[in-house]
Amino acid sequence: MANYKIGEVSRLLKIPETTLRYYDKMGIIDSRKNQKNGYRFFNEVDLHNLMHYKLYRSYGLNQKQAQQCLYDFDLSEIERVLNEDQEELHRQLRFLEEKQKKLSQKIQFIQNMEKQLGTIHETQREASFLIGYRHRTVDNDIYLLDDQESCEILADWLDRLPLVSMTPYLFCADVRQRSIEEYSGLIVSQSLAGELKLRLSEKVMSLPDSCCISYVFQRQRAMNIPLIHFLDPVLHYLQDHHYKMDGIITFDPYIALKKHSDHLFYGRVLIPVRRISDTEKEVV
Repeated sequence: MANYKIGEVSRLLKIPETTLRYYDKMGIIDSRKNQKNGYRFFNEVDLHNLMHYKLYRSYGLNQKQAQQCLYDFDLSEIERVLNEDQEELHRQLRFLEEKQKKLSQKIQFIQNMEKQLGTIHETQREASFLIGYRHRTVDNDIYLLDDQESCEILADWLDRLPLVSMTPYLFCADVRQRSIEEYSGLIVSQSLAGELKLRLSEKVMSLPDSCCISYVFQRQRAMNIPLIHFLDPVLHYLQDHHYKMDGIITFDPYIALKKHSDHLFYGRVLIPVRRISDTEKEVV
């Protein structure tokens, strides 16, 4: 059986010598030492194992899983490891597909921005999860995450931006009372949250699939004027079309520009609604 020096193995398989020494130390390969000159050498079995180790790592397996595939000849266990990796690859592909979709939507919005300003139409908001992290009032800001679990969920979700979107949001009560307060949070569709295996807790709000009124607006001096002040055109629309607000109102902050102290914020508001029943019309 042929023997190879560490430098020869490195050149042949394009693996740095330091990495080969690490693999040797971790037991991934098992080199022999020439007692006369102290050189380490490897045989054809070592090369075979290294090539298969590289192959398993190229599938996305971690070091432990790849090593397990080399030396654990339980086929069912190897199949389980490969299936887990395949599922993770599917999630990553789904992430990239959705990311491309989000970017395309944003590009289209920017290209048609002037045409869309002031437009109101009916659309559907997919069932989503929402976790709030800030409540802003006239006097101060209150951070809603007061426990480690919620902070960890927030960090987990932030790793999936832009599929998980940052959104201001309002409760119907705030709108009806014209209250000068706003909330901030992260929102993601429930189907995507399941595919990405995002963490959930009782702090995460579940928003059902809803018929919504969509309104595209331009907000000057974005940080100084509450979002609630931009809803007047939508409130008139709801009244004229016999709709009633029914759920949490969310905003899509498509693009925000800042120059010195001036702000320019183009966005879209989604207001969940339902038709007013004949009985309710009579009461009104």
